[in-house]
Amino acid sequence: MKNQYGWHLPLPEEEIKKAWDNGVLTVDTNVLLDLYRYHENTRNSLLESIAAFDGRVWLSHQAATEFFRNRKRVIVSSSKGFQQAAEDISKLQQSLQNNISQLAGNRLIPSEITNQLDKTIRTAANEALNQIRKIEQDFPNFLNEDPILNRLLDIFDGSVGSDFAPELKDALAKTAEDRKNNKIPPGYMDKGKESDRSHGDFYLWQQVLNHAKENQCPVILVTSERKEDWWEEHYGNIVGPRPELLKEINEIAGQTVLIYQTTKFIQHASERLGSRVDQSIVEEIRAIGQAREKSGQAVNVVEQTAVMA
Repeated sequence: MKNQYGWHLPLPEEEIKKAWDNGVLTVDTNVLLDLYRYHENTRNSLLESIAAFDGRVWLSHQAATEFFRNRKRVIVSSSKGFQQAAEDISKLQQSLQNNISQLAGNRLIPSEITNQLDKTIRTAANEALNQIRKIEQDFPNFLNEDPILNRLLDIFDGSVGSDFAPELKDALAKTAEDRKNNKIPPGYMDKGKESDRSHGDFYLWQQVLNHAKENQCPVILVTSERKEDWWEEHYGNIVGPRPELLKEINEIAGQTVLIYQTTKFIQHASERLGSRVDQSIVEEIRAIGQAREKSGQAVNVVEQTAVMA
């Protein structure tokens, strides 16, 4: 029974430790792109956790390609967040001003109360706008000078995988389409994306499995994905990766593969480095991930580790 259904069984702690001590670390595209969305403290903490696998990091060709394809767009999008924040404060201020005007029309309420309230709101809104402008001025222009890119180039120097052989690409694209149409994870949630870009998750997944198999090494995969084509969910709780993924790991790689969401990874990495991660870092990573969710439903992550020997 263990041989037939081993992917359903939890991995012994010694096997997990072996993967952390000797395995190869790889990340998906958004783990890298999110570095441009985080505050400096969060960004540095994640980079340090990745760099701690010195000599044991590897980036799939798919993740690297998607990173460079989307990097500038994410940088520009992140900088526009300041403008959006300022607009949101202005809208909030206008809404409150309308309420104050209605309150001022209530003859039972002394004018001193509404005047003080109006002054307080104006002061708070102006202070918030000034703080946002200061943060915006201090925010790095990553298009001109990019320490994040430089750090990633150092970390993954000589450790990026190759693309699929040209003669395999047509067959892989067909397989990706078949899996997508039959809702075989991962990647079927990207069905609405244009052309081959909807195959990205499948290509990344195949390259990770191929690397584990060809190099006969344990792999730790860190993903920012929270969609149902990666994680098994019951009653609003994510209980682990999809069983289909675990079975495929067993059949193709035959190696220990650990899958973590970014929050869980940074917590485990910090503990193994002998420190505790700041909770604000975990909360920011989770908030950025939730902002990308297509579903408006809250998902409570119970366990984010997939293990397979």
